[in-house]
Amino acid sequence: MVKYKNADEKVEKGASKIKAEGVGPSFIWLIISLVVLGALFWFGYNYWPSNDVITGNDVVAEDETNQAEEELPPIEKSTVNITILNGSGVAGLASKLADKFVEEEYQVVKKANADNFDYDKTVVKYEVGMQREADAVVESLRALGIEPTVQVGDEVTDVVVIFGSDLSL
Repeated sequence: MVKYKNADEKVEKGASKIKAEGVGPSFIWLIISLVVLGALFWFGYNYWPSNDVITGNDVVAEDETNQAEEELPPIEKSTVNITILNGSGVAGLASKLADKFVEEEYQVVKKANADNFDYDKTVVKYEVGMQREADAVVESLRALGIEPTVQVGDEVTDVVVIFGSDLSL
């Protein structure tokens, strides 16, 4: 054990030991890295867009729904462009579904096959800003006994309906 003559000598030797060891550049980089990572996580959590899937059963605050319905006029179905994609593989079903939408005065602009025929459930995708139009399409599908999954996407038309094996007309 080291003996000191007085308290001042002990303080001086302790201070010189801290100066000798010092805070090295690696410690400073560690602190900077932790601050940057923390900021990135905070930004990602608060501002990064999500890809949440919205189902017809999701609940919106009642005040928000009522306020939106009161301020906005009803959707003009004739202005909603719909693409119908066959995701079930059943031939002719796209035409039958298109006829149902045309009867309700929607504009069916395209009928085609989906990327595959493995869709078990009907999916409604809509372009950003077209949620009200998609909601109207969802209501039309519900009248046919279908509860579709709804997703926001970058679509070419306003609303895309990919029907699955849950559709039978």
